[in-house]
Amino acid sequence: MRARIILALLFVTMLAYGQEAKKNTAGTPSQESISYVENEFIIWLEQGVDAASFAARSNEAIAPKELLSKDLNIWLFEIKGDVKHRDLIMQNLSRNGDIRHIQNNHTNISMRDVTPDDTYYNQQWAPAKMQLPKAWDEYTTGGLTALGDTIVVAVIDGGVFLNHQDLNLWKNRHETPGNGIDDDGNGYIDDYHGWNAYTNNGNIISDSHGTHVAGIVGAIGNNGKGVAGVNWAVKVLPIRGSSGTESIVVKAYSYVLAQRKLYNETNGEKGAFIVASNSSFGIDYANPNNYPIWCSMYDEMGKQGILSAAAGPNRNVNVDQVGDVPSTCASLYMLGVTNTTNLDQKYVSAGYGTTHIDIGAPGTNIYSTMPNNAYANNTGTSMATPQVAGVIALMYAAMPKNMIESCKADPAAFALKVREFLLEGADELASLNNLVAGKRRLNAYGAIQKAVAYGNSMDEVLSDNDVSIFPNPTVGELRVQGGVDRVEVLDAAGKSVGVYEMAGKNQDVINISHLPTGVYLVKMNTSKGEILKKVVKE
Repeated sequence: MRARIILALLFVTMLAYGQEAKKNTAGTPSQESISYVENEFIIWLEQGVDAASFAARSNEAIAPKELLSKDLNIWLFEIKGDVKHRDLIMQNLSRNGDIRHIQNNHTNISMRDVTPDDTYYNQQWAPAKMQLPKAWDEYTTGGLTALGDTIVVAVIDGGVFLNHQDLNLWKNRHETPGNGIDDDGNGYIDDYHGWNAYTNNGNIISDSHGTHVAGIVGAIGNNGKGVAGVNWAVKVLPIRGSSGTESIVVKAYSYVLAQRKLYNETNGEKGAFIVASNSSFGIDYANPNNYPIWCSMYDEMGKQGILSAAAGPNRNVNVDQVGDVPSTCASLYMLGVTNTTNLDQKYVSAGYGTTHIDIGAPGTNIYSTMPNNAYANNTGTSMATPQVAGVIALMYAAMPKNMIESCKADPAAFALKVREFLLEGADELASLNNLVAGKRRLNAYGAIQKAVAYGNSMDEVLSDNDVSIFPNPTVGELRVQGGVDRVEVLDAAGKSVGVYEMAGKNQDVINISHLPTGVYLVKMNTSKGEILKKVVKE
């Protein structure tokens, strides 16, 4: 089963003054039950705010316990006094200008799982369904970009069997294992094999769930052994951090963020070219408003160029109505995934929702790697999600040079283009009508075809400097400059909420005052191509 917090009380949660309240909800079969560490808060401080000084100035009985994200200044705080006053403390702190977000440290996050010559390839039905053999034959089997970048997928899970004969695992070549020194200066000591967010070190233990997920993403193909992953040569970066408390999840994502950020800042000299993260875990019936820091991590990783594939629940529920984390988090850099069968039906015990489930992918009876060089079938959204993460990585390997150059110039905008290609290249199935946004089921060949066609049609790399849109944030009017022909506004779920014809005017105004507050993606078409920008509607 996918790693989840199983929450089944008949209540719904709200975020009020930074604390979660409960109210009765009629007609809802099952809702989120609040579970958190009673004497702890997760606090996202503004940049430059010192945690210890903040605690001293707060006039509250709190103290910083652990730094969760150095880049974002997110801390785990503990209450030093009587926990019976925790709600009042949280309410008081929520009004503090030094705080960007404050929330509970939620608990009980659990796992979500229910033509090469590889020995057991004949037991793998999913590759043919996604047209992977055609993609492998015509484009690539994965591994490197056109500029020679080693493509990496971060698998946040329970661990991986590091010595598996059929796995191509990432290694931090700038780190000397076991010397107790942060050799590469990334803030993590001895992270040669990856990172363990539970123990704050580089010790990656063996885990069945994580090993199975890793094999789906990138089991070595055409090596005469075992199975073939979506990518035959991609590097899988294992990170332990998929269950327990929410602070562990934040630390795990922070490592992913730090590695891609370092890669971008050093032009590939250090860090890792992580293009996708895989999260086969989550919280059933969760209201994303109660998890602002968790949900914000997808945008933060997205700014560095990372798309995140996230498993929906292993329950036949509409996440749009009952909630789920992470699949209902409002980030364009996150893709909510459900489980489909070999008959292209949604698996009976898999979540759905035409707003937040972006795509279906094969996740039923998926044969993949297991510890001790073994192999086995597993079923669940946990198995569907790495198919998506794997295809994202395969797309980067197939893209022409000019697209990778565009990626380096603006990783955040480029990641949104990759999302667009992935969704546009999917198969639309009547069987997924009213279940998945756009009735989409993953098609690797279709996604790559869309991406490569775009790259081949580029006369030049389109820069953000070619067009501008302001003010941002806005309360209503947006001024567009730069000879734009057409503007389309998409909401956080990728749904079109407005189309505006500009007829190539050098300057024009569009009005989005009728839209709810939130983050929107603005797609602008010009004679040179297409550019994407995020806009905040206040």
